[in-house]
Amino acid sequence: MRRRVFGGERFPFIVWWVCDIDLDALLSGPGPGEFVGHMLKNDLIPPPSFQLYPLGADGSSVVYPEERDSLPVALQLSYEVALHAMRLGLMAREFRSDTSFETTDLLQKSMAIKVRQSRLSDIQEGLRQLWTVPSVQELGRMRLSVRAQRLFHQAWTLYRALIIYSYTSMWPGQRMDTLPDYEAEIATAAQQILQASQAIMQTDSNSSRFLVFPLFMAGYASTVGSEKTAVIDMIQQMEQGCIVGQNTRATRRALEAIYERQNERFMHIGHSLDVDWPQVMAERGISVVNFGL
Repeated sequence: MRRRVFGGERFPFIVWWVCDIDLDALLSGPGPGEFVGHMLKNDLIPPPSFQLYPLGADGSSVVYPEERDSLPVALQLSYEVALHAMRLGLMAREFRSDTSFETTDLLQKSMAIKVRQSRLSDIQEGLRQLWTVPSVQELGRMRLSVRAQRLFHQAWTLYRALIIYSYTSMWPGQRMDTLPDYEAEIATAAQQILQASQAIMQTDSNSSRFLVFPLFMAGYASTVGSEKTAVIDMIQQMEQGCIVGQNTRATRRALEAIYERQNERFMHIGHSLDVDWPQVMAERGISVVNFGL
C-alpha cells in the first residue's frame, strides 16, 4: 500500500524495524513469520544500506566520514545474518507444523531427519562463511564507530544464537537427533554469547533488546550451572530497560521453568537433551510475544 501511494518506500528503515520485530516473534515461537516470509518470497527486503536513519538524498542511510571504513561492511554483515535468521525461523515453523513427523515409523523418521539436517547444514555453513570474509575479519579488529560496533555486536551474538537454535530448537527432541560431535560447538556458542553480552552491557546500555534472545538460547543450551545463573542475572538486569518490560520478565520466567524441567530430566534419566523449550512454555502457560521487546 505504501509503495502504491508513494511510488516507493520513503522510509525503508521502518521496513527493517518491522522485519526485525516479526523475526524476533518468529524465533520466540508464537509468531507465524508471515511478514518476513512475504518479504523474502517477493524480494521486498530493502538493501543493506537502508537499515539506519537518518537518510541521505538518495534514500540510503547516511554514512559519516568516520564511519566509511566500517559501517558499510557492518550493514552488509547485519543484512546477511538477518536473512539467514529469517530462513531458519521459517524452516523451524515448517518443521514444527509437520504433524506427520512424530507419527511416522522409525525408518521414515530417520530419513526425514537426514533431509532436515541437510537443509539445515546449508544455512549453518552460510552463517559460518560470513565470518571468514576478510573485510568482516578486519571489522572485528578495528576500533569501530558506535553504530558500526552495535551492528557488529548484534550480528555476532545473533549468529551464535542461530547456531544453537539450528541444532536444538527446530523440532521437539532435535537435540537427541543431533550428533554428539556438535555439542562442543553448542557449548562454545553459549560461552561466547555470555562473554560478549557481559562486555556489551558494560559499555552500551542501549543494547539490551538484541541480547535477550541470544542470552535465552545460551541459557537453554548451556550445561554449566554458573553460566545458566549468569544468564538469568543479566536478563533480570535488562528488564527495567525494555520498552515492554513484561516480555523480558516473561522470558526470564520461561527460562527458569526450562531450567527446572532440565534439572528434573537430569535427575530422572541422567541428561536433559529431550527438553523442548517451546513445549515447556506452552505447558506452563508462559507466552513471550517477543524476546527482544
